[in-house]
Amino acid sequence: MIYIKEDDLYIRYHTNETGKLIRTSKDKNEIVILNEISKEFDAIISGDGKIHFVLQGLNGELLYLKKERDTWKKYSIFKSRKGLQKISNIKLVVAENILCAFYVINHREKNLLVKHIFSVDDLFKEPEILGICKSNHDFVMCNSSKGQTTVIFKDDDNNIRKIIFDKK
Repeated sequence: MIYIKEDDLYIRYHTNETGKLIRTSKDKNEIVILNEISKEFDAIISGDGKIHFVLQGLNGELLYLKKERDTWKKYSIFKSRKGLQKISNIKLVVAENILCAFYVINHREKNLLVKHIFSVDDLFKEPEILGICKSNHDFVMCNSSKGQTTVIFKDDDNNIRKIIFDKK
């Protein structure tokens, strides 16, 4: 579940047990935004006020959902060639109209930490593997006021790794 400020109100976005992304307003009015998604998602508002979601579909694909004014647009940005791969801990950051999703994907019994940069104009960039996470899939991501993004995680050998990215 995540709360997003829209028009000076906080709106709740959450998933339900049937794989729907739901928008719930303060008056408890529910609107289904998207069907067939897992509970793995994150959202962010860009400087121009657009809402961006990255979600995992029930078929394993990674979806990008964008709201401009009152219109939702859906894009598929990644689909495994080998079927359903579990994606977890999606975290999203935006800088200068470029989106970057960090997530953990299980591949051949390894938990790969992935950096996936994309934009509306370039949806199909190749994801980059940053390392192998411990079995708990945890990592921390934080942003500085200078536009840097720092990712910290424990690798498979139990070493703490820290990677810093600039705003580009």
